[in-house]
Amino acid sequence: MKEAFYNVNFHQLDIFFCTVELESFTKAAAKLHMTQSAVSKSIAKLEQELQIQLFTRHYRELHVTQAGLELYQRWKKPMQEIEKEYEKIWKLQHDEDSQLKVGTTSTTDLNTYFWPIMTQFQQKFPECTVEPDSDNMERLITKLADRQLDIVFVPDFMKYRLEDLGFPWKWAAKDAIQILMSEHHPLAKKERLTLEDVKDETFVLLDEGSCPENIRFVRGLFASAGYEVKISNRSYRTPEGIESFYQPSDGVMIGDSFFKYENSRQKMIRKPLSGYQNGIICGWREDNSSRYLQNLLRSLPLKE
Repeated sequence: MKEAFYNVNFHQLDIFFCTVELESFTKAAAKLHMTQSAVSKSIAKLEQELQIQLFTRHYRELHVTQAGLELYQRWKKPMQEIEKEYEKIWKLQHDEDSQLKVGTTSTTDLNTYFWPIMTQFQQKFPECTVEPDSDNMERLITKLADRQLDIVFVPDFMKYRLEDLGFPWKWAAKDAIQILMSEHHPLAKKERLTLEDVKDETFVLLDEGSCPENIRFVRGLFASAGYEVKISNRSYRTPEGIESFYQPSDGVMIGDSFFKYENSRQKMIRKPLSGYQNGIICGWREDNSSRYLQNLLRSLPLKE
């Protein structure tokens, strides 16, 4: 018996229900925006598939049969429930698709890179809801891996972590590398610095145990010019630690234009390092097919 349902579709049933309720092919056709002939043929095909006479036709009168009425009464409500459940699932799916969960590091100045990017994106895609999250860079990448975030914005030296985890990345903002020092440092008077100027300075870096990527980046920078970087005995586990506890006596720092250093204990001077750039990159999961994620990636201003 189940073979009778193989060629029956929801559209046929919708036509059947409407015809029962209006008791007319013509009226059903008008309501469904179809021709009377198309409605009549659909009912005839449904009767053939089910091997049940659903209506009797006598001249211009149309009457539902007892079998047709029982099918209507038994099928109408379940079909309405199916439609409701489908609408719920459709809405849930599309609501998820229209959300973009974005993570940014808590020690960067969002006005210098994040909001210009996101403002332009939301002007193009106002229907997309952006859900921002601020956290330290290690937790952001963990959240990305756990699918709590769609995309993260992190310092460029974290590209090593992203690559090790198999995540693609792309530049989001780039500028000259910045050397941060006290306003009383002798090099603070120079307009721009070179690696030659700073090769004998001691640098404050993140702790190698908590963030080996930072030391890897700085060592590679100095090695590219044939120098070996001098690292301070005092290191910090996070950029938040540097922001809170850094002292000029620790040494100078390598940063970027987007680092939000707000320590009021001393005035810090930023000096660009000639010939070298760094900044902010974004990482995402390659299996994330969200159309808004792809649109955001395409809208990023920088190329590799």
